[in-house]
Amino acid sequence: MRKLINPDEGVAAPLGQEAVQTPSVVATVVSTAPDQAEKQYNKRGHKWTPAYVFPKQYKVWLRLTRFEPSTEKPLHWRVESLDNAFDPLERSVTKPRDPRGFLVDLPAPGRIKIGARIGKSQTPIVREINVRDYLIASIGDSFSSGQGNPDADGVPSEGSRAVCEATTLYKLVAELHAELLDVPLLGDAVGMFEDVADSIKDITCSVIGLFGADCDDVSLRPESPPEWLEPKAWRSLKSAPALAAHSLGDANSGRLVTFVSVASSGAEVDSGLLKPQRSFQKAGQIDELVALLRDRGDRGDNPQLKRPIDVLVMSIGGNDVGFAGTLSDMTKNVNFIGRLGTAGASRDEIKRDVRAEIAKLPAKYDKVAKVIQERLRPGAVVVLEYPTPLFDGNNGKPAEGCGLFKVDSAITTSALAITENEAGDIETLGNELNAVVREAASRHGWFYVDGISDRFKQHGYCSSESWYVFAEDSCNRQGDLEGMLHPNESGTKAAASLLKKEINGILNQLGNDTGDGKFA
Repeated sequence: MRKLINPDEGVAAPLGQEAVQTPSVVATVVSTAPDQAEKQYNKRGHKWTPAYVFPKQYKVWLRLTRFEPSTEKPLHWRVESLDNAFDPLERSVTKPRDPRGFLVDLPAPGRIKIGARIGKSQTPIVREINVRDYLIASIGDSFSSGQGNPDADGVPSEGSRAVCEATTLYKLVAELHAELLDVPLLGDAVGMFEDVADSIKDITCSVIGLFGADCDDVSLRPESPPEWLEPKAWRSLKSAPALAAHSLGDANSGRLVTFVSVASSGAEVDSGLLKPQRSFQKAGQIDELVALLRDRGDRGDNPQLKRPIDVLVMSIGGNDVGFAGTLSDMTKNVNFIGRLGTAGASRDEIKRDVRAEIAKLPAKYDKVAKVIQERLRPGAVVVLEYPTPLFDGNNGKPAEGCGLFKVDSAITTSALAITENEAGDIETLGNELNAVVREAASRHGWFYVDGISDRFKQHGYCSSESWYVFAEDSCNRQGDLEGMLHPNESGTKAAASLLKKEINGILNQLGNDTGDGKFA
């Protein structure tokens, strides 16, 4: 159960005097919804369970500190709803075997006043607490979904581990560049090796030095797959929005937080937020939230939500302009990094094309803002800045690539080699993307999480303390290369800390409004 403890350890004594050891009320607030969010998502049905999103009741455990139960001094409890949500509850404990004393069932979050009298005393020990349960929802692309950070790592096999070695990966991508161009929808594949490696096994075995029967006997698939909250979306509870939300329970204010995510790696504005992105999705992410939260009695086109969203977290736009993307996007020349390694287009031509896509974003953000306001009507929208120093070195300046992106190699056919100048282009265009995101946030009254890119300086892919997932790590941990170049655990935690600060300020503001944190 989600649990918040509100400690109150008594009154401090003036200097030179002994502390006054008077009893005080301690309340422990829980909801009936289990706190293990990963168990509240139906992977077969691809949706969150209603019991998690709509808790039936809240319980408050009450006890006194510095109080010894006694039959001579019974304990009298009284709990009142300051919102008139229920009639006063009273209980007298004459033989208290449970030091917690009193269990109160609340039908909904709200403000309560707790009073405790010891024996015949007419002066109760009083405490007020505001029980609030905020709903934080996350939509968007891989930055919101947790790509690169599965809930539990997969286990590589001997064959897949050989494929995942850095040198092998480099040679493999170089050899398979032409073949990958003909593989449809590789970006939709949860396991790279399941959908690709078998069809090109001869080339793969040649790269890792296996031939004939030796190749036939080796499995290129991982021994066990990684665990994801939603495997088909590369969605985990180790994303920045999930980490931020789950750390926002505040013991001193009685704050509970419910977190749901429908974010999906590779999502774009139209194919992702507004319309289904993959075959398992019945609707775009915004309509998926509406279906989850709607009042079933309201059959209108824009129904009221049974449980309103307090904070909506979003990252979107990177895939629209080709700044983000998966290995398949790169090898098919869909995105910026892939196009840099392909003959036939100059750097200036590629930058011109990317900027043309960035120029289309304001209209797309306006469209998203309109749909969000009509369909979701959240209390606040928070948008994430993208981490753009992908290839910064230890000095915080763009540097040439390494590993799968290295330039100095006997193999010169790699589609992914990144020079220092190209690394600078990537960061410059990323910053231009962020500028458009920031401007859209200002225009629509969204909160913009600033400082993420600055935090990633000196932590580029090839730096000594990288905050990005390496290709070989993604290969071994996920069984694919889709996680590479996404923030790793350190980078995700850094982004989460900035996001937490932003959301915390919003919740503090919401907490000053009467009736907040409730749902119908």
